[in-house]
Amino acid sequence: MIRMVSRLRKVSRAGSDAGITLAELIIVMLLMSLLGVVIVTLFTSTMKATTMATSLSTNTKQATNAMNETARLIRAGTANPVKGNPQSDPAFVVAKPEEIIMYAYVNLSNTSQTPIMVRLYLDSERRLVEQRWPATQETDGYWKFPPATPATASSTRILANTVAAGVPPFRYLNSDGTTLNITTPTTGLTIEQRRVVAAVTVSLKVQQSLTNGSLPVELLNTVGIPNLGFHREVL
Repeated sequence: MIRMVSRLRKVSRAGSDAGITLAELIIVMLLMSLLGVVIVTLFTSTMKATTMATSLSTNTKQATNAMNETARLIRAGTANPVKGNPQSDPAFVVAKPEEIIMYAYVNLSNTSQTPIMVRLYLDSERRLVEQRWPATQETDGYWKFPPATPATASSTRILANTVAAGVPPFRYLNSDGTTLNITTPTTGLTIEQRRVVAAVTVSLKVQQSLTNGSLPVELLNTVGIPNLGFHREVL
């Protein structure tokens, strides 16, 4: 290409009518095409790397925030005393592989000791959603909760946009670390099993998009529930 430019300059200075040959023109076109391919490939690779890095950062933030909030709520789980019954309702109202409904004491202060009922679940779009229902205190001091329906929830928020399929997000353990077997996933643990849950293993595999090849981020955490009074064996 340098030779070609030099040739054109000489021809121009000489005032000659002679031009470049067809073969030289074809060589220049080929070289320009190769240079264009290199530039496009480099640009595409750079953009792809930037997109992957941004996606990984987003997935990491979502997974971390979702895990922190989920663990905080589960750790605050507590049984609910029932009037006229010596045995309290278990902390877990529902315990399924992809859904938890439980009683918990969170955000307590000197003036507010109100428990909540909280739901953590995967919706139809595989988003991890949190819903809350505050309790009301009856005249005899017991707490009453509304039905756990979306219409009665005081708040609803999305903790993670997309949880990839695979390992269920919730696995329940008793005090010796044995996994409690869920015979029917649609109904979850029985009430007898829910009474002995001492910890929950939370598995979150967050992926911003399931179609664009973004890198997933997977976090695993076993959360104990100290309010239940179990002396759990840590394996």
